[in-house]
Amino acid sequence: MSMFRNLPISRKFNSAFGVVCCLCLVLGVYTFITFRSVSAKSTAVSEKGFVAVVQLANIRNGFNSARRVDLDLLLCQSPACTKRYTAKRADSEIQYQDGVKAYAPLANTPAERALFEKFTASASQYLELSGRASSFIAANKLGDAADLLMADATAEAYDAASAALKEDMELDAGIGTEEARDSAQSSNQ
Repeated sequence: MSMFRNLPISRKFNSAFGVVCCLCLVLGVYTFITFRSVSAKSTAVSEKGFVAVVQLANIRNGFNSARRVDLDLLLCQSPACTKRYTAKRADSEIQYQDGVKAYAPLANTPAERALFEKFTASASQYLELSGRASSFIAANKLGDAADLLMADATAEAYDAASAALKEDMELDAGIGTEEARDSAQSSNQ
């Protein structure tokens, strides 16, 4: 300790300045690494979590719209009405298919993948039955179309797809919320 006391003041300042510069360098590296971590977590929320929920909402909207339009087609009394709702049904199916294509690469976890496969299988079954009903409507066989659309198998396929889709949305919303909470916690630290 006496050796440090005997150093000239200029050397003490140089030594202290050197220590402070080294500490600043260490703090800068730590800050850079921490900010990169926060950035990565925030990017995961914005590029995966939020996008997955949006695509699932698009899928649900297209699927529910297809069911509603199927039932509306049964009530049509004129060819113009049938044509209008047939076009809406095609748009609904396109919206559903586009949502499925956009969501497929986002289903990363095994639970998400299982639910995705479950609702796409049930939805495909419903859409196949719905397509057959549409061909009955086009052939002016409204009774056969109504029987098919109101059949237990059709309702079960629709209900199974809707339930799996709802479960997947809840799972993705939970994952996104957890990622956002983790990102916010990292930012606060």
